[in-house]
Amino acid sequence: MRRILLHFDNRTIMKLHFLFLLIGVVTCHTIFAQSPAAEAVRQYNLGVELAKNKDYQQAISAFSRALELNPGYTKALFNRASMKISMKDWKGALADLDRVIQVEPEHQKAYLHKGYIYNQMQDHHKAMHAYTQALKVDPQSSEAYLQRGTILLGLKEYKKAIDDFDQVLELDDELAVAYYNRAVCHYHLEKYYDAVNDFSSALDFNQDPSKIYLPRAKSLVQIEKFKEATHDLTALLDMGEKNAELYYLRGYSHLSQGDTLPAIEDFNKALALEPNHENTLIKRSMVNIQTKRYQEAIDDYTRLIQKSPDKMGFFINRGIAYLNLENYDEALNDFNQVVSKNKEDHHAYFNRANVYLRLEKYDDACIDLREAARLGYNPAFQFIREVCR
Repeated sequence: MRRILLHFDNRTIMKLHFLFLLIGVVTCHTIFAQSPAAEAVRQYNLGVELAKNKDYQQAISAFSRALELNPGYTKALFNRASMKISMKDWKGALADLDRVIQVEPEHQKAYLHKGYIYNQMQDHHKAMHAYTQALKVDPQSSEAYLQRGTILLGLKEYKKAIDDFDQVLELDDELAVAYYNRAVCHYHLEKYYDAVNDFSSALDFNQDPSKIYLPRAKSLVQIEKFKEATHDLTALLDMGEKNAELYYLRGYSHLSQGDTLPAIEDFNKALALEPNHENTLIKRSMVNIQTKRYQEAIDDYTRLIQKSPDKMGFFINRGIAYLNLENYDEALNDFNQVVSKNKEDHHAYFNRANVYLRLEKYDDACIDLREAARLGYNPAFQFIREVCR
């Protein structure tokens, strides 16, 4: 069965879900001054209040004043790093976090923040190292496993990613994003039943249905659960999602259940949205030939040939449609085109022989039939026995 690829470029069908670190003010806690370093504490508390109001630059200034008074004040240093993250000052935040770790090597949140920063900087290997360090401090950190697994997923290291998502779900078996990301890994590893199960679990634990139905439908198609796939695709279309891929997949699912008319309707809708959607044109043209709508098939194959002139199968199928309309000249043109490009294509010889038989050019037909037989096309032998001497 033709494999349907799952792409993560353009829509949809399916974005990687990160459980982003909570940064900034959530890490800030007011401390009541009870020591000789009262002014440092006062500046720290001021920084907390400014952070709550999202005045990050002034919060940084307050935390900096606290650090001038008390250079070992790791809470102020950590929160200043959080403010710098909020302002996307990655290098400044990393410098502060490194200082935090120098003073407190077991500061797990500092490693988590470093992982987040490196990920934002697209330095995925350093991000994974930071999350690994966080796990050394706290082996029960589902957040570190989730973030590291998501990076591995993005790097297409699917088996390693699954290991991390397994750990996440051991610690929190209701985390929808972990089920979703693991499902994506299973899909890419062609473990479609596992993918369906994990997509369903993500849905059970309140993952957005609009993010689930398409990838689950693609997985269901791969295991030939066409009725269930049709259900998911219809639900997504009912939500207002309208794109060619959805209609194509539902049309394909209808067709696989023997429902030709709904399939044609969906293929037509897909092509109304995206006139050159190749998969849809291919399927609709095949259905048109099967239902003897030969001119419609010719129109579709002509569009496919214009888009992909090097795909000889389109010429053969268009030639067959011309042959059935008794347009022998055009049929010969298409089969000749294939033979000129690939002298080993037995389908081209066999179908060209059929044209010659219709034109009562028996010698030419027999030449082509014998060539098709030489290339291993078994139906040619029967024609040779009946036609050629």
